[in-house]
Amino acid sequence: MFIKFTLNKPYKHIIRGENIMNNLKEFYKATMNKPVSGLISKFFNCKYSEKLTGNKAVDLGCGTGNDTEILISKGFKVIAIDSEEQVKDILDKKITDKTNLEIVIGDFSKIEIPKADLILANMSLFFVKDNFDEFIKNLLQRINEKGFIVANFLGKEDDWDGKRTTIEKEKLLEYFKDFDINYFSEEKYYKETALGKNKFWHVYAIIAQAKLQ
Repeated sequence: MFIKFTLNKPYKHIIRGENIMNNLKEFYKATMNKPVSGLISKFFNCKYSEKLTGNKAVDLGCGTGNDTEILISKGFKVIAIDSEEQVKDILDKKITDKTNLEIVIGDFSKIEIPKADLILANMSLFFVKDNFDEFIKNLLQRINEKGFIVANFLGKEDDWDGKRTTIEKEKLLEYFKDFDINYFSEEKYYKETALGKNKFWHVYAIIAQAKLQ
């Protein structure tokens, strides 16, 4: 299934002054065959998935669909959301089991996120520019009882502070006061971006489960 949302303004990802809208071919080529993200691998390796009571997942900012593909292979019905129309063609070629895939083209910060048992946001939430606090609070309400969120956030020491949305650790953990935090990490390191630009990363990673109401 394919759903398209028309936006008033194109959703642009900016990396150190470069506009990915003008570098999509290079960006997708660089990320097409990347391994599944370490965070979603941890989710499965630590068997957190066995705590779920349902199999509906949402992949926010799915990109070239590497994580979407693994989710489907693990038995999830996935709604893959991304702002770029090229993603539909990429996923059409990559995903063989399309019965368990729904593609939504649109800015995930401006549409209603479907209720899900698992919400994955792999290096995508820091692209939310407007009303970040409200967005995160609403996003957490979209997780079913005993469902999980698997997500990354950028810390204040990241090179993109001021360009992308960053957050203090205390504020981040406050969002999850009503969740069971199964995993939390904070990392600081130098590493190239997908487009080969060296930068300093300050990244929080979290795997948290919604409590019973």
